[in-house]
Amino acid sequence: MMASLAQGDRESAVRHWQALTDTGVRAESANTLGYYASQAGDLTAAIDHVTVAATLVPREFRYIANLAFLLQSAGAHSHALAVLKAYVDGPGQDQVEAWLHYGTALLAASAHGALAELSERGAQRWPQHYEFPFLGSEALAASGELEAALSKYEQLLATWPACWRAWTNGAMVAARLGCEAQAIEWLHRALQIEPRAGEILFNLGSMLFGTRQWEEAERHLAAIAPGDAQFADAQPLLWHARRQLAIWGDEASMAAHTLSAEALAARRDARSFELLSLTDDPAILQQVARKEAKQRGLDSVQPSPGASRRTRRKIRLGYFSADICNHPVGHLVAEVFGLHDRSEFEVLCYAYGKRDDSDVRQRVARDCDRFNDLHDASDAELVQRIRQDQPDILVDLGGYTAGSRVALLAQRLAPVQMHWVGYTGSLGAPGCVDYLICDGYVVPAEFEAFYDEKLLRLPACFQPNDRQRRFGLAGSRADHGLPDDACVYCYLNQVYKITPAVFAHWMTIMRAVPNSVLWLLCQNETAIANLRATSATHGVDGRRLHFARHLPHAEHLARIAHADLFLDSFPFNAHTGASDALWAGVPIVTVSGRSFASRVAGSLLGAAGLPELIAADWQQYIDIAVHLGTDAAALQALKRRVTREVLAATPAFDSPALVRALEAHYRAVLA
Repeated sequence: MMASLAQGDRESAVRHWQALTDTGVRAESANTLGYYASQAGDLTAAIDHVTVAATLVPREFRYIANLAFLLQSAGAHSHALAVLKAYVDGPGQDQVEAWLHYGTALLAASAHGALAELSERGAQRWPQHYEFPFLGSEALAASGELEAALSKYEQLLATWPACWRAWTNGAMVAARLGCEAQAIEWLHRALQIEPRAGEILFNLGSMLFGTRQWEEAERHLAAIAPGDAQFADAQPLLWHARRQLAIWGDEASMAAHTLSAEALAARRDARSFELLSLTDDPAILQQVARKEAKQRGLDSVQPSPGASRRTRRKIRLGYFSADICNHPVGHLVAEVFGLHDRSEFEVLCYAYGKRDDSDVRQRVARDCDRFNDLHDASDAELVQRIRQDQPDILVDLGGYTAGSRVALLAQRLAPVQMHWVGYTGSLGAPGCVDYLICDGYVVPAEFEAFYDEKLLRLPACFQPNDRQRRFGLAGSRADHGLPDDACVYCYLNQVYKITPAVFAHWMTIMRAVPNSVLWLLCQNETAIANLRATSATHGVDGRRLHFARHLPHAEHLARIAHADLFLDSFPFNAHTGASDALWAGVPIVTVSGRSFASRVAGSLLGAAGLPELIAADWQQYIDIAVHLGTDAAALQALKRRVTREVLAATPAFDSPALVRALEAHYRAVLA
């Protein structure tokens, strides 16, 4: 028979099988035929053959398992479950392997009720097997009964503390409940048992990444075997963690691997935001955004409630954000709400993020017609509140950023849905997010194809700017550890946006301007040490790097004025940081790329009447910075154009004009 199969003569092999008289041999032959048929891609024939094997020897579980697998492969999940159930419920139910196989199939089929019942029965029958309470815990977790699931994991681990999967999966349940410290502790326990398990390393690294424990996150993510396709999502997280720590040794190889077509295709967790600091390639950013949209369910959109329900005289605007608080987005949009024309618009805010007593939150709450404080609301409660209000337009201010609940837009909460400010790029969900608010500089015509939304271009910079920012006491340069007689270059923004290439350009500038220092915003000691060590390799004494700690926003705004020139980053420009620098009186030099995120500072400078600070290339960037660092008169003349009085008269800081332009778009999309 094997010779016949090797020659592809299936009919001859079947005749041979039918001629056999021994039942066991016939069954094994039929099972073998099924294997070869499945390898040839003929699932129908494979199922037929293995069905014969299972019929001939009905208590041989190996045939039942093979048949269930083939049925699942063919999409016949209900039939597969029925086959397994019949075996488990049949006479002589004494094979624990069969019960566990059936339980795993029930879990895969989301048959949580049946799985819970099987788990209880199995635990009673085989109390020595931890797998049954484990499956019961999994059933509770999968059905959303998180507290009960965590309790069951705890009971299991009290008896079987060596079950690393229970520590791992229980940790993920704890994380979903917001118990991050417990989740990290449990993952450490799992790692003690299986120190090389990629699943544990990835989950622990991801958890530490999310809690900004960069050194630990980097260590665990780096321990995952390189090239392990199962954990392709670890690579961009590792890269980002290393950027937070200014670890740049293998930057080029990480870039080549992380941004390769193969790596992008293999990723399960898109994490679009992390890529903004890694590339300005709009095609890659669009590809990953589309994957994230699918991952978050934004490609499965409920029917639109329709614009026909509008019977109100006023247009009802809903702003939807986690960041109406002491947050960069909150600092940008704070003035917008109170500037809307109340004769035409009713303004609602759905603030579902952190509740604080910041000036931003208090102002927005005061300036809205209805401020919904939903910081502790569930997704269902948030959806219900918005549906009750029936906004005509819902403007998402988060996109793919931390804390955002952008996935709720898939439930079509308003006839028109758009996004603005928080995430500078396409969300890749055209059936869900209708419009992107931008401007002609951040999304020029030649890049329109890389945005899946319809574009609403504001006439000046898309980024709103709060003219009522409060300033604290600036103190002196000495109060901030800065020399009085030096040219102070600064980059008071997040360290992860600094690339080795940009840092090298900064070092070139500092070598050309010996009486200069570089002022960076960083309080991570590892990153500080690495930045100083790297500066030394570029011939710049590390002591010329000065580091600012985080301060309350008003105090931070005041201290920026001690800088002479803000050196921008690439491919992720300073956004709120650029607005803050200009409003504090500090000019910026930037280079624009192809992505939205790499063109924000250029948009802001153009609208502020400072287009000469948008360098055409890196050599011009260096030349501008060196010229202003060595020509005090030129620097002072420039700074006279970067005062609050001058800027307030430019389109970049004309908040009323920006709101009027927004309102014109809002009217147009509902017309």
